[in-house]
Amino acid sequence: MENMRVHQRWMALPWGVYGVAIALVFAVIGVYCVIMYPEDKPSVRVVIPMYTLALYWVFALLCNKRIAAVTPQGVRVSMWPFLVRLPRRVKRDNIRHCYIRQVDTYDEGTILERYYSTGVETLDGEQIDISHPHNTAEEAMLLANQVANVLNQRPGRSPVEVRKVAQIPEKREVLWTLALLGLWLALFIAAIFVGFAWEEEIERVRRAPLQSFI
Repeated sequence: MENMRVHQRWMALPWGVYGVAIALVFAVIGVYCVIMYPEDKPSVRVVIPMYTLALYWVFALLCNKRIAAVTPQGVRVSMWPFLVRLPRRVKRDNIRHCYIRQVDTYDEGTILERYYSTGVETLDGEQIDISHPHNTAEEAMLLANQVANVLNQRPGRSPVEVRKVAQIPEKREVLWTLALLGLWLALFIAAIFVGFAWEEEIERVRRAPLQSFI
């Protein structure tokens, strides 16, 4: 097995379905406000840029695929077709080990969900998921070993092992995730300002003929 590719949904289908349902509810509310309260200020126009950005995320949750390409030279993981983060690449020499991670979700001490993920960890602590969710540890371990076998095909290098890691990622990976969330939060805040600027521009254009007439 020279190379391997793993194709999966980025998120479980129900997340996208819930997102579509919520987006439709807000769309109906927006149309209702435009029809019933056309003179209200600020208008629905203020939230259109933010709503458009939210729709982008809804379609990403609904349609995105995770594509992981593993070769003896390294690993590349990307999302397609909606860009939510840049592709992640790591060269073989920078991989510390492959991993499996057990993920448990609790509510007041009761476990709600358990699944397993597989990926690779870099020498500086960056953890890149290749595949999840897996229902059993055996299933996750099988794929992790397949990834390690591809990475270990070239002789003369220290072998990449498979290890079990903690549920909470390494500090570097947590900081990377927080930075990504901060970027998207900044985009949503910027979309709000764009909406208000659009509203003010429309009102300025509307007032201009009256001012010139006076």
